[in-house]
Amino acid sequence: MLQLRDKIPSLDGLRAVSITLVIISHVFIRTPAGGPIKNAFLALAANGRVGVSVFFVISGFLITTLLIREKNRFNRISLAGFYRRRAFRILPAYFIYLICIGALSLLGIIPNVFHEFWSAVTFTSDYRAHHNWYLDHTWSLSVEEQFYLIWPVIVVFCSRKTLVKLACAVICLDPVLRAITYLRVPSEMMDIKYMGHARADQLMFGCIAALLFQSSRFQRGLETAFRWKLPLMAFVFLFAIEPFLEFFGREAYLLTIGFTAQGCCITLVMLSLIVQHEGRVGAFLNSGAICHLGVLSYSLYLWQQLFIGAAHYPPKRLLWGLLFSFLLAEASFHLVERPFLRLRRRFDTLKPANPESYQNPLVSSEFAN
Repeated sequence: MLQLRDKIPSLDGLRAVSITLVIISHVFIRTPAGGPIKNAFLALAANGRVGVSVFFVISGFLITTLLIREKNRFNRISLAGFYRRRAFRILPAYFIYLICIGALSLLGIIPNVFHEFWSAVTFTSDYRAHHNWYLDHTWSLSVEEQFYLIWPVIVVFCSRKTLVKLACAVICLDPVLRAITYLRVPSEMMDIKYMGHARADQLMFGCIAALLFQSSRFQRGLETAFRWKLPLMAFVFLFAIEPFLEFFGREAYLLTIGFTAQGCCITLVMLSLIVQHEGRVGAFLNSGAICHLGVLSYSLYLWQQLFIGAAHYPPKRLLWGLLFSFLLAEASFHLVERPFLRLRRRFDTLKPANPESYQNPLVSSEFAN
């Protein structure tokens, strides 16, 4: 079994898959309906919702693992240090995007965004009705930020056993909470799937995987799951069965067991690719180009919204939109994210309580922590 000491294999590759699913979804979201073959292709390929769900599971796994490693290394978790690292990682690129969108709106180049601007700035847009395409995607960043705000505090004050029980409780209760939310506010049915509490189970799947990963019983369970090909079954479910359940079941499927089933399947696939990273799929996900796409995924997620999916664009304009999205993501990576990460390292003042027993801090990439 893999011991998570250095860079976690396959996570950047999974990020690359996630952002690819989102972009494909946004490319086809404005495509007019066609015949049954075209509609079947769209149901299978344009599955951006699974892409976002993958991001949530990865976040739960990575953040929890980093918190555990920090506690093992320093005998404590610095909440101030955690929030500072998150701020340096997330906020600079995010606020530059918001400033750009605000300027374009003031100039009349894009529709007015200011009625939704405050919720984007405060990371509360997951609880606001979505009407402006250029800020629509901030809902998922809001869910992530709320998780970053709440979960580390719980990790600091609870034992690992309690954390596992709490995460399991959230996973079991979340389908009920989604149903209750619908019954209380049926007019918000189309927006419930964006709300933080409605996607908490997916984050918790990643958290449980991190909390139990080093457990010998959990690792034996993973070996059994791999032997029975459960990750392969989970993959088939996600990309060959679940899209049609979502298509025919509509919100009734997603708002009950849909998101929970996604989280469970994504976690199985993720753990398989982490542990069995030396196979063909693992080699592909850990290749240089795919990992770089994964590292770019945050900036690419921000900027693609400006160029893709806002209207019925002809194919040539979509290609230009993809090109500009990648160029701006690269610019953000080199000119914004890297400089702020270098600046962030100056504030890391904690010293290991037992340096001899510690090897390397767990990171997925230099942009994970």
